[in-house]
Amino acid sequence: MSNRGDLVLFAGSSGLEYTTRVIHALNGIVKNRHEILSDIKNKNYQQLKEIRSVDRLLEMGSLEQGKIDIIDFGGDSETNTNILQNIRGQDVFFIQQLFDPKKEFSTPRNLVESLISADAFRRSKAKHVTGVFPYYSYARQDKQHGRDAVTSALMARLYATAGFDSIMTMDLHADQIVGSFDPTKIQIEHLHSSPLLINYIRSLISLNKIDKNKLKVAAPDAGAAKVVEYYAKNLQCELVYASKNRSYKFTNKIDNMQILGDVKDATIVLIDDQVKSAGTLYNIIVKMLEEGAESIYGVCTHPLLTGEATMRFQRLFDESEGKFKGLIGSDTVLHPSEYINERPWFDVVSTAEYMALAIYEIHTEGSINMLYNPNSKKLQQLVVNNFNKK
Repeated sequence: MSNRGDLVLFAGSSGLEYTTRVIHALNGIVKNRHEILSDIKNKNYQQLKEIRSVDRLLEMGSLEQGKIDIIDFGGDSETNTNILQNIRGQDVFFIQQLFDPKKEFSTPRNLVESLISADAFRRSKAKHVTGVFPYYSYARQDKQHGRDAVTSALMARLYATAGFDSIMTMDLHADQIVGSFDPTKIQIEHLHSSPLLINYIRSLISLNKIDKNKLKVAAPDAGAAKVVEYYAKNLQCELVYASKNRSYKFTNKIDNMQILGDVKDATIVLIDDQVKSAGTLYNIIVKMLEEGAESIYGVCTHPLLTGEATMRFQRLFDESEGKFKGLIGSDTVLHPSEYINERPWFDVVSTAEYMALAIYEIHTEGSINMLYNPNSKKLQQLVVNNFNKK
């Protein structure tokens, strides 16, 4: 048994589908690890600890969603949470997708629901409470420009005050947000999608959908350069940059755009952490096509696709004579299957299995280092599973 107590996963009202996927993957991981560990005759200390945790998980039976009643009082839009099972001394993971494309005003509502749920878990005597938020809302509000709030730092304090012991999230907009979490009060597990997406691109190369000899990766701005350099290193290809002069008279308006590097006859993979209205990506793609790019893929972790984003990508797909191949996103923002199926330019890489592996390692007090390594066999298998589902 883990020192953290028995494992139980709860879903927020916008995390139901994602949690179902995570639990399905977790059950598979537990069975697989039991088979592997059972075959090891002389186990080391860590393996002995892990097998005890795995035996306890198997003894509990297949993992299922914890029983929780999220109450909406209607008239004044108040919310409350009631835990419908005993969680005293247990290791609780609460999974919520803070931004839900299917609901209006989903972010503030889901945030308050998550804070209230943390308080309920604490009052129900859970031993450890982890909030799993694949997309960390308010991450762009990480600097003070005047008399405005630094909301990303405020979120860290709210999570700690509500009762979360730790937060799991993926691809923060700025690494400095990690510093907003006081480690004496709350921990943060900052996961990265780049190992998954790098392997996905490698799979496109192996399927001859991308010509490796023509491949170049592109950064949409200076802020993305470090991450995109990591892609270039692991894909062993050249790197180009987009340089933009933003207008401060109008919101989301760019005065001038330049491409630093040669894109003529190249296959470009343009990488960003999140896509909202897609104004910047649209302008960069148009500019690269004008400069002779042979084909272009957009890649992002968080495809919010708000405002005119859908219209912009559809226009590129329809009017680029097949040169815009589409947007590869992940399910950290979960769009309805109907939306995905009706848009041939939108491809989704699942992160649920990746998140399940992280939860397993954290619960069994193992290491998550292999989750940051694109050459990890476990991660490469997750990408194979993604392709097998398509």
